Amino acid sequence: MIVCEEPRLFQYRGKLTAILNPSVIIEVLSESTKDYDRTTKADCYRSIPGLQQYVTVSQDEVAIESFSRINTDQWVLSEFRQLDQTIAIGDCELLINRIYRKLIDFPG
Repeated sequence: MIVCEEPRLFQYRGKLTAILNPSVIIEVLSESTKDYDRTTKADCYRSIPGLQQYVTVSQDEVAIESFSRINTDQWVLSEFRQLDQTIAIGDCELLINRIYRKLIDFPG
């Protein structure tokens, strides 16, 4: 998660349970929850007014999806499936091979 402003925190029974103003959320998908993460949870995340980007990262194959907000209720999907591609996350650019370098055996 990336928060660009002072974090607004939600507490329940005295415990921090959520940050209310993320700019970017990155979700690593697991086999058991990936369908829920891509549907119900993604819908909840995209309803956060200040969220600008929601990224899902597969842990068992090179597969990243980046949803970027272009206006209040429109999102653009960019997919990354090659290790030599570059993804923009917030104001940073990152090679896909840097994300998977210790997870997948590849040269480099």
